[in-house]
Amino acid sequence: MSLSFYYQKFVKELIDVQGWIKLHKRLLDSHVFANEKLLKIWIWCLLKAVHTETELLVGRQVIKLIPGQFVTGRHAASTELGMAPSTTWDYLQLLKRHGYIDIKSNNKFSVVTVVNWAFYQGYNENSDSKIDNKSTANGQQIDTNKNIKNEKKKDNIPFAEIIDYLNSKTGKNFKHTTKKTQSLIRARLNEGFTIEDLRKVIDTKVADWKGTEYEKYLRPETLFGTKFEAYLNQKPSRRSSLCDQQRLASLGDQVKEVETAKPSVLSLREQLEAIKRLKRSDVV
Repeated sequence: MSLSFYYQKFVKELIDVQGWIKLHKRLLDSHVFANEKLLKIWIWCLLKAVHTETELLVGRQVIKLIPGQFVTGRHAASTELGMAPSTTWDYLQLLKRHGYIDIKSNNKFSVVTVVNWAFYQGYNENSDSKIDNKSTANGQQIDTNKNIKNEKKKDNIPFAEIIDYLNSKTGKNFKHTTKKTQSLIRARLNEGFTIEDLRKVIDTKVADWKGTEYEKYLRPETLFGTKFEAYLNQKPSRRSSLCDQQRLASLGDQVKEVETAKPSVLSLREQLEAIKRLKRSDVV
């Protein structure tokens, strides 16, 4: 059969599943990837989760699902995954313990929530992606993301949290609503960096620059700009080490003060005891 046949079959399958999910390359280094059953169940969770707010009729009950949630049960999950019910449930609980998912259960079904779904799956500006099927005769453009709203999704990036952290460390008052600042943060996150990476860069450069002539560069356009990765991989500076040494020296001085104070206190007590003994001997 021709390549065109297989391509059309592939596109049809994409339409049937209604949408995409995203997997970051860091998954390769995770303990999830190291276990084939755990990886299978994790990807299954991502594929099962809804992209939009949905109402689902389960028995006689209407369940309202938000993006990142889905409804399942032990036997339904085990059938779909081809695993024993106990094995399926144990691995779902393992994902829950490690913070990948949350599970709310009753005696009939469970609602599974993929943690941070909006952050990792929802904030991409190009969420309304389409496949241009140029190999077909009519050149029809096929929307493979029917499960996502047509309108442009709003950012779910915690800009305020990041900038508030920067302000708390620098004593400055940057606004998280500035378009340039948001653009820089979004760019770094789109490259695969995390919120913790942003915090680490802030901490590193505050230790380097605060109280120096470079303190003026403790700002979003410098910290989250083109040198971000270099800052992230920077080793602790000599200045930071000296500050740590000074703090340790100061602590050492305080310890010495306490230690040197002890003999004088003990000596005074000994003198008092000696006086008491002398008085008792005089009486005798």
